[in-house]
Amino acid sequence: MSTNADLSLTEKQAYDLIVAEGGLLQSQLWKELDVSSRTGSRLATALEEKGLLSREQTTKKGQRTYLLEPTNGHATTPSETASEYAEEEVKDGPDTALTARETRALALIRERGGLYQSEFWKELGVNSRTGSRLATGLEAKELIRREETTYNGQRTYLLLPAKKELDFSVLMAGDMFSPLVGTEEIDPITSDAFAQWILQLAYEEDSNA
Repeated sequence: MSTNADLSLTEKQAYDLIVAEGGLLQSQLWKELDVSSRTGSRLATALEEKGLLSREQTTKKGQRTYLLEPTNGHATTPSETASEYAEEEVKDGPDTALTARETRALALIRERGGLYQSEFWKELGVNSRTGSRLATGLEAKELIRREETTYNGQRTYLLLPAKKELDFSVLMAGDMFSPLVGTEEIDPITSDAFAQWILQLAYEEDSNA
């Protein structure tokens, strides 16, 4: 098996990146290194031939690629297996596509009601770089909020579930608010206010038909 001393500078950079991530898609490797896809493929192949990583064919977003995992004593954690990279994206809300790892990260933040980013990546079993990317990705999708703070004397971020906007339009019929929403109990069968609200709602549907 080869050692780091046998690697070129670019090969060492590629290998160190794969180790730091605990595994990386080949389609992501060349982007991270800012090289061409052809060069990225050659680097991955060279590292595989030197026994430093394994290349397992997988699929990501409908495209065939390889999952690169270090084999030189750098075991990946259970949360960083090939199956997670190959999983289809899941939906958390309208037009919000999440990977399996993002889904697990979001569930953790929601379950805790808030989590420091410096603890977040440890809880997920990933490195700090991956944890930071997950947090910024969820923030970009408006699923969490990142508030800069200080924890144990270190600057970090507090990750909080995003506040969901309430859509009251579904309770409106014209300028009438649903009489069923309130502190007073209303019988929808005998309530005149509810009957008027239903009639207004039906009128709007006919008008928009």
